Amino acid sequence: MLPVFVKALVKKVLFYAKRSWIILFNYYSIKKIYHNRFCNRRIGLLHNQVLRPLAVTAEQHLRTCEVHNLHPKRDVVLISNSQPCNNQLQKMVEREISVIRDDTLFKIIETGGQRFLKNKGLYTEGIFQNGVIYNSHGKTHIAFNEDEISYGNSLLKKLGVEEGQRFVLVHNKDNLYWQSREEDKPWDLYRNSPFEDLLPSVDFLKKQGLAVIRSGYYQDFPDAPYISLNNCTREEVDFLDIFLQKYCLFSICGDSGIAWIPYLFKTPTLIYNFIPMGESPPVEKGIFLPKLLKRKGELLTIKEMLQIHTTIAYPEGSYFFIRKISSDRFQNSNLYRSFEIDIIDNAPEEIFQAVKEMIHYVEGRLSVTKEEELLQTHFKESFPVGHPMRHQIGLVSPNFLRKNQILLG
Repeated sequence: MLPVFVKALVKKVLFYAKRSWIILFNYYSIKKIYHNRFCNRRIGLLHNQVLRPLAVTAEQHLRTCEVHNLHPKRDVVLISNSQPCNNQLQKMVEREISVIRDDTLFKIIETGGQRFLKNKGLYTEGIFQNGVIYNSHGKTHIAFNEDEISYGNSLLKKLGVEEGQRFVLVHNKDNLYWQSREEDKPWDLYRNSPFEDLLPSVDFLKKQGLAVIRSGYYQDFPDAPYISLNNCTREEVDFLDIFLQKYCLFSICGDSGIAWIPYLFKTPTLIYNFIPMGESPPVEKGIFLPKLLKRKGELLTIKEMLQIHTTIAYPEGSYFFIRKISSDRFQNSNLYRSFEIDIIDNAPEEIFQAVKEMIHYVEGRLSVTKEEELLQTHFKESFPVGHPMRHQIGLVSPNFLRKNQILLG
């Protein structure tokens, strides 16, 4: 009888042998498929199973077409899965760039075929400059048509938002959506925060005469102090998740997939509980509030965050790569625990002050003193060249930064 460790070794060898065979098979399969179906067109993958990669990969490909003078309908074709996480966003992307929904072809390219296309220079990817997705003209690439705008306005009226009334979106990150799909993600808890932390801000916004609409997947409070989407149909929510992010005065988002939607439309955004700073959504227009990190009871400076390292294996298609990362890029609750790092959520008062700053920001009245400008510069230049935080266009909440200068060391 074989020892247990030998059985485990044999099992692992067989797994990788099978995987290697699939990769090799798909490498040559895509060669034949490409010449039969896509001659002279560049191919990319549109990851559409979750909101963040759908928004990000769509924007990457559209910006790449712009930079390389590629016609998005003639020169490029994106392959996606057949069932997207959001039908409205997928439909809008498909109006701008050629997309084929094909689960089998997507899997072939992702598992081996991608390597062939890259080797031949036929694979289209996003262009990154200084750690962020490059945008040469700062413009938006997808838009609602007149029928969709009319439909969206009718849904707003149904929600009780009158024509011309300004509204703000609020959202918090939790695991309720994944739990509803029986896909609980305990490793992702580091990004979560309770909606109760937003209540002072919601009350303030309503006193300013603004309608407040809650987005995302949630269970309502008794006597909810916001406009809920939970009485809408699934199709209406699918549409509103995108439409409202375009036409709101500004969006208040926890650090989750939905925070990437206002980025597509250049909608002013406040992202609170921003974590990790090296992997969070870009804020091209607005304000962000990072979570603080503590180790052994002491707040970590940016310099100290960058000095805490570990090595991880991360997947890219059918391959795994070894990558050395610092704690400003940790994307797993277990990593924080292993380094005895405590994560400190933004306090309700910090969020409230940032919301007041956002109102001034969108109205063009946000006054930043010379001292505050220096703090903004010091904060961003604490990160190395090429780090997305160093080149973040948005502002750290001036109030937050004044009170947490310890971050700067």
